[in-house]
Amino acid sequence: MRLDSHRVSRNGQEIHLGSIEFNLLRHLLQHPGKVFSRDELIGAVWPGNVYVDARTVDVHISRL
Repeated sequence: MRLDSHRVSRNGQEIHLGSIEFNLLRHLLQHPGKVFSRDELIGAVWPGNVYVDARTVDVHISRL
């Protein structure tokens, strides 16, 4: 994961992630081993002025 260029690769292959998926992955990698509730992830990753249904987190996690 390259934070400066917002790029992610796996086994040398670049993976395209949207901004939410990128920020979600970054947040999870910054806290290895920690278990987050959906509400915690929403608060950490999504902008505060946007309504996000709790199941939206599941959709973005499944894309990772």
